[in-house]
This record gives sequence, C-alpha cells and structure tokens, in this order.
Amino acid sequence: MSTLTQAIFDRLSNDGTLTAMLSLYNGRPAIFTQEDIPPAVQYPYIVSAGEVSNTPWRGKDYFGQMILRDIRCYDASIKGSKLIEDIADRIKALFRPDDELVFPPGSQLRTVMQETRGPIMAPTEQTSQGRVVTVHMIVTEDLAV
Repeated sequence: MSTLTQAIFDRLSNDGTLTAMLSLYNGRPAIFTQEDIPPAVQYPYIVSAGEVSNTPWRGKDYFGQMILRDIRCYDASIKGSKLIEDIADRIKALFRPDDELVFPPGSQLRTVMQETRGPIMAPTEQTSQGRVVTVHMIVTEDLAV
C-alpha cells in the first residue's frame, strides 16, 4: 500500500463514527484499498483504490502531485437510504481543508491543500446503491533533505 493510500485508509479506519456505520470483514471495518472486493463482504462498505487523476506539482524546493481520489461507499438498499448519505457526509467531514493527512514518521510528504467534492451517485449493481466523495489534494515532498 502506498504512503498516501495508507494515510487515507488510516483516516477512514480510525474514525469511530464512520466505522460504526460499516459492516465488518475479518473483524475489521469494511474499508478496502483495492478494487477486488471479497465476495463475502457485507454492505455497507467503502472502497478507496488509487487516484482518478495525478498531475505533477513542482516548486523551487519541493515537488508533489495534485491528486483526485474517489472514495466510494455502498449500501444494499436500492430505494434510498439515510445510512449511505450519512456515510458519505462523514467521509466528507474527515477530509476538511484544515485537517492535513498524517503520514508515517520519517515521511517527507505533507498535504498543502485538501477539499472534497460530492457526494454524487456511484455506479452500482441492481441490488445496491452508492455515493462517491472525491478528495482533491495537493501532496508535496520536501526536496531539502
């Protein structure tokens, strides 16, 4: 798992309000960082797997990326559910502009800008519904090491 993916996963999985709304998979909140969702997973769950867009961002003494990352949440109800809206709203709250991501000790990465877009409808199977919250961030790495 990349450093950025780990930081996003940690932000989601360490929030008790969010994890209380999710099912469990192997005793942990159902939050996945890859597209291959195990067939036995129960709704509701979250998927945050890779960037939608990753554009270089460079300055005099740093480089980084302007990143768009979709965080998708799914629930079993196809008729609409307050739960799916609550999950999407909580994800949005976890990525406010004033809450920088926390990277592992020793990492030179830091977020210099972060905002969210959505939630919007996510493509789903006929037995579920989904929402997408897109996190737009600029992540830099200090070159003066």
